[in-house]
Amino acid sequence: MKKIKKLTKKQWILLFAILAAAALGSAGFYLTGGTEVVLANAELRDVYQIVEEAGQVESRSAVTVVSKGSGTVGEILVQEGQTVQAGDLILSFSDFAPAAEVAGIRAQAQGVYAQYIAAKALSDSNRILYEEGAVSQLEYTQSLAVTRQLSAQLASLGYSADSLSSATGADGVVSPLAGVVTAVYVREGETAVPGASLAEVGGLDDRIVLLHMISSDADQITEGMHATVLADGEEITENALVDHVGIKATDHVSSLGIVQKRVRVEVALPEEATPRLGSSVDVRIIVREAAQVLSVPSAAVFAIEEEAWVYVAAGGKAIQTRVTIGLEGEEYVEIIDGLSPGDRVLASPPSDLTDGTRIKEK
Repeated sequence: MKKIKKLTKKQWILLFAILAAAALGSAGFYLTGGTEVVLANAELRDVYQIVEEAGQVESRSAVTVVSKGSGTVGEILVQEGQTVQAGDLILSFSDFAPAAEVAGIRAQAQGVYAQYIAAKALSDSNRILYEEGAVSQLEYTQSLAVTRQLSAQLASLGYSADSLSSATGADGVVSPLAGVVTAVYVREGETAVPGASLAEVGGLDDRIVLLHMISSDADQITEGMHATVLADGEEITENALVDHVGIKATDHVSSLGIVQKRVRVEVALPEEATPRLGSSVDVRIIVREAAQVLSVPSAAVFAIEEEAWVYVAAGGKAIQTRVTIGLEGEEYVEIIDGLSPGDRVLASPPSDLTDGTRIKEK
């Protein structure tokens, strides 16, 4: 029978060291091992549901002055930032088609006027003859109707000629309102065509942000709601107000070429907010809010079969817990049931995490 070899003292010490190291390693893993996570408290907060949209700063009273004919821009009499009154000449033309059009209308009016004089003389004569019984009532009323028709046509031609002449401002363009010239779109010597934008006149004390919002977002907005306006992430004002929500959705093509139904929304800026006209800004509108309710970060809540769940940190483990949620804000979600103030939840649990997984806080 084979004898068992006794371990020497040195060998016993080495074996003990190996077993101790293994035990310490296991304990270390138990104490410090696990998935690293970020924890957040369930606590009372204000929860806001926000609609956000990009827009452009405009003057509410701004009017774009367009060319009513074709011609060469002669002299530009104003510059950006200049104050003008209604009727002030903005620019002149070295040649302009409406001048000839006005002459043509007036020539046409002269021909109609000659017809009117003849028709009036006939109707006056028929009135006398009708009173004496020499002509029928029908003949008299017909001649009177012709006279009135020619009179109306003459008035219309005169109005057209006067309007066209006034609009061109003696072969120039005049400001339609009192305000500030916010833009000049043409240069001297350029050719203007009918409908071309020449200049813009508006106010500097009635700035708005013009938005075109997706219909579903616009449906949540009402006039009078508070809004925050930001430029490049920096807050311009938190005292803006929704001033107008359009009643009709129109087609707009997105930057990706997708046609979307959008609604015109105007947000009025307070007087102290003076962002540059034409600049791009972001507008955040609070559409719903819940004051001082139990809540957790939005990323902490996930769905399983249309039910809301969170992971609660308890005893070094992630415990999957079903919750009932209320208002879903941009940063936080209201918790109606399932948690208590002070509960620690995983702020953004990994997608592969399972119930009971050991965790440690980062």
